[in-house]
Amino acid sequence: QPVMGNLLKVYSNSSSIYHDKLVIIDPCDYNSDPLVETGSHNWTYSANTINDENILIIHDSTITNMYYQSFKKNFSNLGGTINSCLTTEISEIFDGSSLNIYPNPSDGNFSIKEVDGSFNNITLTDYTGKKVFQKSILQSNEINLKLPGLQNGIYLLSIEGSEKTVSKRIIIQH
Repeated sequence: QPVMGNLLKVYSNSSSIYHDKLVIIDPCDYNSDPLVETGSHNWTYSANTINDENILIIHDSTITNMYYQSFKKNFSNLGGTINSCLTTEISEIFDGSSLNIYPNPSDGNFSIKEVDGSFNNITLTDYTGKKVFQKSILQSNEINLKLPGLQNGIYLLSIEGSEKTVSKRIIIQH
């Protein structure tokens, strides 16, 4: 790509080819306008003038976060590195965990699902360590929480099961 010049970095893995057409803008700055641009458009002269192409621009912090996480995982699998920013996993499948929290970021209404087991206690603390929510549950593997009074910010959600305790970050933004 002549437009990129020496800023274009090519990562290769002899056993695979990765082709994607997307731009991820501000996935870690929830106070801006995180967005994803994707579609069939190749950012070439032909795409601009001859071909029948499409571009989809998605202005949504949750979807932008999902694209960022997916790209980051794919890129690292191909040998690339990305300076991580503060995002929260939409689906914890990426780190081998069986815990899913969605949507994340959330407005205070979210679901928690433990695929490989069950949990009996949920605790949510704010960034100072202050407990803002706690609930005991009778052996469940899925729960929907509605916590509309939470302030915007980053929280730590701890899920306690019979065999393990898992803690994950969750972002609340209204």
